[in-house]
Amino acid sequence: MKRFRDFSVWSKIGGGFGVILVLVFLLAALAFSIVGTSVTALKAMTEMDNLYVAVLDVRTAVQNYQIDKDPDAAAAVAQARDFYIENAASLKNKLKFEESRIMLDEAVVKMQNYSDKGVRFMEAGGDKTAVPEIYAEYSATGQDLVKMANDIRINQPKKLFKLLGLVKNIVTGAFALVILIGLCLGLGLAHIISRDMKKGAEFVTVVADGDLTAHIDISQKDEIGRLALAMQTMVTNLDNIVIRVRETADEVSMGSREVQSSSEQVAQSATEQAAAIDLAGRDVLDAVKTS
Repeated sequence: MKRFRDFSVWSKIGGGFGVILVLVFLLAALAFSIVGTSVTALKAMTEMDNLYVAVLDVRTAVQNYQIDKDPDAAAAVAQARDFYIENAASLKNKLKFEESRIMLDEAVVKMQNYSDKGVRFMEAGGDKTAVPEIYAEYSATGQDLVKMANDIRINQPKKLFKLLGLVKNIVTGAFALVILIGLCLGLGLAHIISRDMKKGAEFVTVVADGDLTAHIDISQKDEIGRLALAMQTMVTNLDNIVIRVRETADEVSMGSREVQSSSEQVAQSATEQAAAIDLAGRDVLDAVKTS
């Protein structure tokens, strides 16, 4: 604390504001990061929905082949499979949980098997009674994919939103902490500076009332401390000057009294001599009259 008080006023104020600005900058960066994460989460949710849609597209293509022997069904299955793989690769880069990434890799493998079994089923004629084993494998794989897609679409966003909620609470608490630190730092600096300035004002007031023995208790080495030291030195020098003036005045007063005493003695001697001369003159007159 003593070392902090020795810092210059500029360093105290500038350092305080600097700390607050750095904290605000860090929090702003964190807030922007959260916003970016939220945008990424929205994109990830869209890609999750795309995975589910791709699975349904494969099922629709196979059903269309079963109904009217659609010649484009195999191409539609391949397109849906490629769309699934593309979205899965993009989604994997956005997932933060290793469990979700592993599940997504498993889903990609299942999607490839699902599309292959669907094509095999269509190549076998598309009659589930004719090739029940292939259809059973195709159907079971599709159900697993739908289940996994639903898990990714429903459960994983809950985990992500829970994490975002935790981060939001941390950021809110951090903002509150920064505000509290700013208030404490501002009030602390204001108290330190105003307290010492108040001491200086009280010291000057006492000196102005004529007390040259006053002392100011500010020992720090900042601008206020140097000002206090200069004022204390000035008052001490002024007190020494007044003491010397008083001593000189006393010496002059004493010399004046001595001069006055000498003058009185000279006057008394002159009076006595005049009286003696007057008496001698009378004696001479009396002698002349007698003769």
